[in-house]
Amino acid sequence: MPDFHYGPTHIYEVTWWSGLVERIVAHQVNGGPRAPDREILGASTDRTRRVCFYAQIDGKWMLQLNAMEADIRTIRRVATEADALPDAK
Repeated sequence: MPDFHYGPTHIYEVTWWSGLVERIVAHQVNGGPRAPDREILGASTDRTRRVCFYAQIDGKWMLQLNAMEADIRTIRRVATEADALPDAK
């Protein structure tokens, strides 16, 4: 497989409905219903909307977070990893 560079990672701030705020480092965020092919294969009939964060870590494409959309209040991109973020106070 050819080596592909996704550029700098982004830092996303996820605010959960519980009030917890956490930062996720990722290259990509996907949202929406589960893939229809999972139903065809019989793996799942769950149509719960999910949000997935992915990043290339040590040359491997990895899932960073997989959460139900209904559990998340907001998602915002706050910086790239190359930017220095001060610690939250």
